[in-house]
Amino acid sequence: MKPTITTDVVVAYAHCPRKAYLLLVNSPPGTPHEYVQILEKQGRANQALYLSKLAHDTPDVQPYATHGPANKRAYLTDATLETTAFKAECALLTKVASHSTFGHYSYEPTLFIGTHKISQEQKLTLFFTAYVLDQIQKKLPTAGHIIDVAGKAHKMTLTEGTQTLRPILEPLQAWIADDMSEEVPVILNKHCSLCQFRDACRARAKQEDSLSLLAKVTPKIMRQYEKKGIFTVKQLSYTFKPRKHKKRTKNPPPVVHKLELQALAIREQKIYL
Repeated sequence: MKPTITTDVVVAYAHCPRKAYLLLVNSPPGTPHEYVQILEKQGRANQALYLSKLAHDTPDVQPYATHGPANKRAYLTDATLETTAFKAECALLTKVASHSTFGHYSYEPTLFIGTHKISQEQKLTLFFTAYVLDQIQKKLPTAGHIIDVAGKAHKMTLTEGTQTLRPILEPLQAWIADDMSEEVPVILNKHCSLCQFRDACRARAKQEDSLSLLAKVTPKIMRQYEKKGIFTVKQLSYTFKPRKHKKRTKNPPPVVHKLELQALAIREQKIYL
């Protein structure tokens, strides 16, 4: 059975392709970061409070599991949107007037978050939810809503969502079509501190002596070094050559960050000033 592309996988790919790969192959995760757990807890509390108030004020609310979009209710809750290849969870779907295969109406998604500001990750979650919903109701929602932790609703336009998702979905679908045969390499980045796979990936990077152990190294910089035959921190450390300055130089050149010197410091376990 081929893996299903879920919301978590899509968001993970935007942060780190290897994280998405590990989720698809069901790699054992570590402990989620405490900050991530706090935001998720706040998001769930925000969702429960909003839906409780909605059910109290509006009688036309029904769980999505009862006939799905064909239910024709004004609001559908706890929706699991699933197709052959994709799966997304949506806490609330709101009916709007529009032509679709289910009649002259369609549904728009609502996302609940545990923050005051809306992040790119949360926008991507809403885009993917709308993308899967489009495949079910045969109409892409033109708008969706994000409810922040203060209960304020933010209306988001979803017409550009497909274009945003394409660079993510295409490689993910290619991996699945290839039966996940090629493992995605470890490339550490700034998201690692919040990732549940952070310990395993850092251990793997140290084992491989990966260039991504160096600060400010990007995949592009790694490819540039690989073209020169440099694949590890140890190899890069031997390329450092200190510049010689004249003793009476009045205006010495500014100090810049050198990856070669950082690699040397790691290899020799020393601090250079």
